[in-house]
Order: sequence, then C-alpha cells, then structure tokens
Amino acid sequence: MNNDAGNSSANVSSPTLTTTSSPYRSVPANATTQSLPYPGYVGPAALPSWLQALASVTLFFMITVGIFGNILILIVNRYIMKRRKTWPTILLRWLAWTDVLNCSIGLVIPLVGYYVDVYSIPALCDLNGIVLFGLSVASQLIVALMSAERCLSLLQPFSYEAHFGPDSKKMYYILGSIGLYSLVVALLPTFGLNRNVPHYPYTFCMFDFTDTTPAGRFVVYLNFINLSGCLVIIVVANVLIAVYAWRFRQVFPTPEEDNEGTDGRRGSRRRQVTHDRKLQTRLAKLTLAVATCFTMCWLLFAVRILTNQLQVWLDDNVDFLAARLMSFNSVINPLLYIAICRPYRRGCWVILLTMFHYLTCRGARKPDVTLPQSVA
Repeated sequence: MNNDAGNSSANVSSPTLTTTSSPYRSVPANATTQSLPYPGYVGPAALPSWLQALASVTLFFMITVGIFGNILILIVNRYIMKRRKTWPTILLRWLAWTDVLNCSIGLVIPLVGYYVDVYSIPALCDLNGIVLFGLSVASQLIVALMSAERCLSLLQPFSYEAHFGPDSKKMYYILGSIGLYSLVVALLPTFGLNRNVPHYPYTFCMFDFTDTTPAGRFVVYLNFINLSGCLVIIVVANVLIAVYAWRFRQVFPTPEEDNEGTDGRRGSRRRQVTHDRKLQTRLAKLTLAVATCFTMCWLLFAVRILTNQLQVWLDDNVDFLAARLMSFNSVINPLLYIAICRPYRRGCWVILLTMFHYLTCRGARKPDVTLPQSVA
C-alpha cells in the first residue's frame, strides 16, 4: 500500500502543490523504480500479468458471491420479519444491505481498475475511498451491536425487555447514529484531514495510512480505535454468550436424568429441555462463527494500519492480503447464516430450486413448499 520511497507527495487536484504528509508507497517495497501516484502514477499496468489476472478473478468471485448471497439473505429475511420481527433479524437486514453496497459499489471500481486506470480521475479515487471506508466502519459497528444485543438479551433479559422491547425505537436511533457517524468519518479525508490515495496493487483507494501530519494521524488512529474497539466488543460478548450456553447445559438436567413427575409431565419437560438446548447450541455456534470470521477478516487489517503508520514491517503483499480479507468479510457473512440458521438455509434452498425450475423451462422439479412455508 505505502512505500518508503519518495519524499514528496502531490495533491490530487494540484500536481505542483506539495504536502507535508509522509511518503506514500505506490510500488512494492522491493521495487527498483519508484513512482508516486500523483504525478508519475503508473497504475495497475506495472503489475505482472499473472498477478493482475489472479487478483481480478478472485475479486470477481467475491463480488458475485457477495452480491448474490446477500440478496438471498435479504429476500428470506423479508419473509421471516413478516412472521416474527425481532432485533437480531432487523440488524441482520442492515448488515446484509451494507455488504451488498460494499460488494457492488465498493468492489466494482477496484475490479475495473485492474484493466483501466480509473484513478487518473481523482474524483473516482475519493468516491472509492468514501464508499470503502464508510461501509467498513458501518459493518464493524453493526456486527459489534449484534453481539452486544445478543449478550444483553441473554444475560440481562429484564433490562433488555425494558429498553429494547418489541415496541422500542431505541435500536433504530442507534442504527441511524451508526450510519451518520460512518458517513462523517468516511468524508474526513475529502475535508482535508488525511487524503484518499491508491493502495497496492493500485486498484482501490482509502485514506493514507502513513500520513504523519496531526490531522492525518487523527484519521488513522480514529479508524484503528474503531476497529480495535469493535473487535474487543465482539470477542468479549461472544465469549460471554458461549459461557452462558455452556452453563445452561450444566444447570438444566438431560432428558435421561429427569425422572420427576408422571410420564406425561416427564415427556413434556423432555421436549422443552431438548428444544431449549438446541436453540442455545445453535446460538453458541452462530456467535462463535461470527466472532471467529470477523476477527480473522479484520485483525490483520488493523495491524497493517498501525504498522504502516509507525513505518515498521512494510510489506505490500501483506497489505494486499489484509485488504482482501477485509473485503471477504462481506462474502462470508451470508454463508454463515445459511450454514447455521435453518430458516435461512431452507429459504435460500427453495429460492435456488425455484430459479433452477424456471431456468430449465420447468424441466426441473419445482419445490414442494413455498418460501413463506419454508421459513415458518
């Protein structure tokens, strides 16, 4: 993303105006020919052909799966909300919309950038930086809110019901604040605090991680604190939920150990305990999967922001891997819910079978159940 080379940086709108920010690495650290993004920026043409093809193919795969998977989740989510409108379902809808926008607007421009030097137009670099930065912050905060909401609902159910009951509007205010905050933070580089620059491999723009001016460092450390804080909240909340689910298994007797009451009462209790245990186990698996995937996708990116700012461990290939993992989070989210949550899995399966039925001119068998019935 950033190289040690070069002691001058040009302003995007005025190539002759120099700034006091730290040098920006637009070429790999081991390159012999140095090139600044403005002027003298060569773009993705400097990449080896094999790397250009591999990176563009993987990005195209992520865009396709991310958009299609999240749209499936949104369709199924709509029918689920008609039957039971809960805050986890609402938060999931917001997260899915964030991922759809990220996979479409945020990643399509970098995909085109592998073959067309789109960032020769500074406005496109700013647009891509605003979209990626803003949606990244929104995604981080929504996932942290989802984890905190589930943790509060399980550990403090009465307080949760009092403040976030079915008729409460507080969660909408929180979500609105997240959207506004994400937009303001994403616009900071365009207001003169830091700047949006092309990062290796020259196909996506975001704020300059190596900017050493006071305003530039403010943006860098603000994003680092946001990401680190969300990671801490997600990990702590999901650990508490996992501990709660484990204690639930210990406190409640197994059906075989429950020998009290008549046969009818024993059978009814056995069914209730089995049902509650399945719900808690599914919740523990889902929260653990979300926490693990989110940490794997975002932890390296947070580390790279800090190391680039401190000018230690400079490696463009690692930066590229961190950016890919960051984008992959928008792809893995719908797959997690499809794999773990039965209503989403059954609903998506019905949609896919119905699509295949009509694509084959009704040659394939149509599903026996409708989409509303599958998520009931």
